[in-house]
Amino acid sequence: MVVYMTNLSLLNEENIINDEKKEIAEQAIKQKQKSSDFDIREFPTELIVDKYTKLVPEIGHKTELFMPEYQREFKWSIKQQSEFIESVITDLPIPYIYVADVSDGDNEGRIEIIDGSQRIRTIARFLNNMFALEGLTLVPELNGFKFRDLKGSRQLRLKRKTIRFIELMGVDEEARRQIFYRLNSGG
Repeated sequence: MVVYMTNLSLLNEENIINDEKKEIAEQAIKQKQKSSDFDIREFPTELIVDKYTKLVPEIGHKTELFMPEYQREFKWSIKQQSEFIESVITDLPIPYIYVADVSDGDNEGRIEIIDGSQRIRTIARFLNNMFALEGLTLVPELNGFKFRDLKGSRQLRLKRKTIRFIELMGVDEEARRQIFYRLNSGG
């Protein structure tokens, strides 16, 4: 009851914002509000790696899926990468990857990675045998395995395992940067 009474004291005249300030704040919100269209897509890991690594002649020998300059460097340790791959293999939930269809400039038609670069790079690294799994506790029997060491049927299953993407359309560069910042700062 004491907490309730203390909070009620905050509702005095000094803390009530007038209508003019409310309207100014509402207009500022509307100006900054980003409306965007999006699709939810699922891509098999093999296709994700192709889109991230394969150069496409039609777009100037660039990859379709690319990392913008505001993205951070690859930071995941081998243990973090291993645990992510273990999660994919064992069907644990994977967070959505956020991308944007770039609608103008030098990257028009390409897909910009907004959030999920560590996951995409890890999938590409593992499917290209660039690291061996280590530090796993859920399936410790996989420790020491590279992709090529998995049973052939498991390799096929992993290559067709899908990852969900939220693909934003019609979002300008400022909005993409803001989304990246918010997703990666806890905001």
